[in-house]
Amino acid sequence: MEELLPSESVDRGDYRRCLTTYGALSTTYKRASDSNNPSKEYKELQDIEKVFRHRLANLDPTRGLPRKFQAPLDKLKAGIDDALDKGVTIDFLIQGMRDILDEKPDATQAPKVVPVNMVSGVRHKAVVEALAAEKEKNQKLNEENNRLAMQLKQYEMRERSTTGEPPLKRRRH
Repeated sequence: MEELLPSESVDRGDYRRCLTTYGALSTTYKRASDSNNPSKEYKELQDIEKVFRHRLANLDPTRGLPRKFQAPLDKLKAGIDDALDKGVTIDFLIQGMRDILDEKPDATQAPKVVPVNMVSGVRHKAVVEALAAEKEKNQKLNEENNRLAMQLKQYEMRERSTTGEPPLKRRRH
């Protein structure tokens, strides 16, 4: 669901609230697996899911909840409700971990690894700009080289035609 969320780069309060609520949702989910009282964490998950759904729906009140979030949130709600109905026990959590290890389709996917930036954004931008400038210079030099090579061939053809040599015969040096 993370890839469906609004971008962090957009500086809107409602987007930040959605991202913060999603962070609280995922933190509570992770905390539930280590908790001594996981049913309490799942009840908290249920409350946070409602808030998250409400905040996503308020991004554009005229349209309501975005369609791309409908199915994942419905699955999350159904999973939480099912867990609370069955009772969240240590065995329940162990079964969830087994599902993840066995890669069952309904299992929660592992979070994506965010690549580590080796250089700062400013330096990266400067290098990319310098590379673009060098590519442009290289292209101009290639064009000039091609133009000069064509002129040389035309000159050699004119020379051959004035000396009486066949135009397609190559000279041997």
